[in-house]
Amino acid sequence: MPPLRRDNPLEKQGGCKIIPDWRSGAVCITAMRTCLTYLLLVILQLAALPPSTSGRRILADGVQGVMQGTIASLELHDTSEPPIYYLNHYGSSGPDKIYRLEFCDDVPTSAILLGILVNVPYEKIIDGVVHSCSVPTQPDQESQQNRRRQRLLLGTDISTPLEPRILVYVATFCGYNSPMAATEEEVMKFLMSSANVNNRSLAEYYNTCSYGQVSLRASNVKVLIPPREIPCNGTLSPDQPFATGPNFTTRACDELDNLPKWHYWLDAWAATLGVNAAEYHQRVLILPRDFTTRIPGCNRFAGLGTTGRWQYWSRSAVNDWGTSLIWLTGEYFLNHEVWLHEIGHTYGMAHGNIPGGCDLRDQCDPTCTMGAYGGQGIRCLNAAHNWQIGWGRPFLELSNESLPYGIPTAPIRIPLQLSAKNSSVVVTGAGMPVNQRLFLSVRMNVYPYDLPWKYVEDGNPFVLLHTYNGNDTLFNQPTFRVGEIKLGATWRDTANSSMLSVKFDSWDVDTGAAVRICLRTSDTELNCNDGLDDDCDFLTDNEDPDCLRRSPGMGFISRKTPSMQSTAGGPPQTSSPLPSPRRPKLSKFPGTPPAQLFPSQPSPSEPLSPLPPPSP
Repeated sequence: MPPLRRDNPLEKQGGCKIIPDWRSGAVCITAMRTCLTYLLLVILQLAALPPSTSGRRILADGVQGVMQGTIASLELHDTSEPPIYYLNHYGSSGPDKIYRLEFCDDVPTSAILLGILVNVPYEKIIDGVVHSCSVPTQPDQESQQNRRRQRLLLGTDISTPLEPRILVYVATFCGYNSPMAATEEEVMKFLMSSANVNNRSLAEYYNTCSYGQVSLRASNVKVLIPPREIPCNGTLSPDQPFATGPNFTTRACDELDNLPKWHYWLDAWAATLGVNAAEYHQRVLILPRDFTTRIPGCNRFAGLGTTGRWQYWSRSAVNDWGTSLIWLTGEYFLNHEVWLHEIGHTYGMAHGNIPGGCDLRDQCDPTCTMGAYGGQGIRCLNAAHNWQIGWGRPFLELSNESLPYGIPTAPIRIPLQLSAKNSSVVVTGAGMPVNQRLFLSVRMNVYPYDLPWKYVEDGNPFVLLHTYNGNDTLFNQPTFRVGEIKLGATWRDTANSSMLSVKFDSWDVDTGAAVRICLRTSDTELNCNDGLDDDCDFLTDNEDPDCLRRSPGMGFISRKTPSMQSTAGGPPQTSSPLPSPRRPKLSKFPGTPPAQLFPSQPSPSEPLSPLPPPSP
C-alpha cells in the first residue's frame, strides 16, 4: 500500500507562503506570529522523535506512519488468542527500540512475515505499543540488498547455525519460594554428556537429526547462575530497548513484557562478567519448577521460544545468525525434545500437525520434533521440516511432467530417513496449491533419538506423507502428516486437493521401501480397455474389480476433471495446472533409483517383484 502521510497544519491554515518578490518581507510580517507559532510546534514535535529507516520519523501517539524492522512472536496463549508480536525496529543508524505490535482482527496471522525485514504501516503508537491494521510487506529489493539481509531460499542451504552457541540462565524469582531448578554441572551434563537417563545428550540429538551437519560443542555453551533472584519490581538500565518502558515484575508472565525483560535483566548482569548475550544464538532461561503453573498469565507452558529470531541485527564475529529467546520450566528442562522443539521455533519452524488437530491443538504429528506427541517421547524432524531448514533434502522431485493420469510410476526405492540426508521424494503440481509440496519419507523406530512409535512397532517401517506450503517469505507454516502407510497398504489423497495415490509395495532393510505413485482421474475405473489405471488402485483394466463387475466389451466412459478442494489446515489457495493425461517424455532426476520412472509399456498384467507378506 502507498505510504501514509501526515496532514500539514501549516497548509490547512494557509501557512507562510514564500513570495519571490522584494515585497515578500512585508507580506510575511503580517503573518509572522502565526508562522512562528506553527513552526515551533512542528520543530518541537519532530525533535523529540527518533528517526526511522526511510527518512520519515516515528510519529507521536495517535498519528499514522510506517516502521521498518523484524517481527518475532510468542505463542503464550491458546490458539483462540493471537500470538504476542514484537517489532525490533531498525533505524537509520542501526537497531533502535523494541515495540509490542498489535494487529487488527482482520489481519490473518498466516500473513504476518516473521524473521525478515518488513515495513509495518501503523495507525497509532500508544504507550510503546504499535497498532496496525495492515499486513506487513517486504521493502523493495534494493533496500534488502543494501542491508544484506536477504534470507536463503528454502531447501537450498542449511539456514540454522552449524555450531550453535547457547547461553543458559538458571534463575530464581522474588515472590516465588522455590529453589533454582538445576546446577551448572547438571545442565552441562544434560547438554553435552550421554551419561544421562536413556543415554542421551542434546549434542548427540543435534548430531543425529542433522546427519552430523550441526555440532553443539561444550566451548559454545555458557551456563550462568545469578547470585540473586530476579526482583519483584525491577527496572532495566537506562539504555534498555523496550518502548513500553524499563519496568517489570515477577507477578505474571503476560504483563509489562515481563518475559523478555527478565532476559534483559539477566543479560545486563552477565555483561558485568564479560559475557555478551548477543554472541549466543539461543538465550535460554530455566525457570523454577511449577513456575508456569502457579504464576498467572503463563498458561502452564513447558517450553516457550520466539518464533523466528528475536533480534536479526545482533551480529558479532562469532554470531552472524542473530539471537533468540527461550524459556523452559524446571520440571521439563531435562527433556531433550522440549529443547529441540523450542529451538526449532527460533529456526522459523511452526508446529507439526495432522488434519483436524488433536487434544494438543496444532502440535499433533507424532513423527516430528515439532509435533512432539505420542511415541516414546523423542523423535527427529519430519521430511518437510528437514527440507525447510536444509538439514535434509529430496533425492527425487516429481511434478506434472512426470505424473500422467492413470500410469503408476515404476517402483521407487526410498531409503530410511536417518540413513542419508537426501532420503525423501517430493511431489509438486498434480492439482495441489502452487506453494504446496507433498513429501514422502520412510521412518521406523531408530534408537535412541528417533522413536515416533511405541516399542511394539520396533522393526516395522512406515511410509509417511507430509504437506508443507511455506515459501521463502512465509516460511513459518505448519506441516501436516496426511498419511502413514504400512507395508502392503495404499494411501489415497481424499482430504487435500490432489488426486494422488501411493502404494507401499515392499521393504528391504538395505535398499528401503519400494513405492509406486499414481495420479487418478476418478474413484472407479472408467475405461476398461485403455491400459490405464483410472482410479489408481494399482489394478489396470480387467484386473480391476470395477471392470469385472461390468459386461465384457464395455468401452470408454468420459472422464471428469477432478474438483479442487482447499488444503487441509489452511485457506483455499490457487491450484497448479493439472497434468496432461498423456504419457510424458521421460525426464531424468538426480539420484533416481529406478532406471526409468515408468515401465517401457503399460503392461499392468506383468507382475512386480514378489512381495513379502504384509506385517500384522
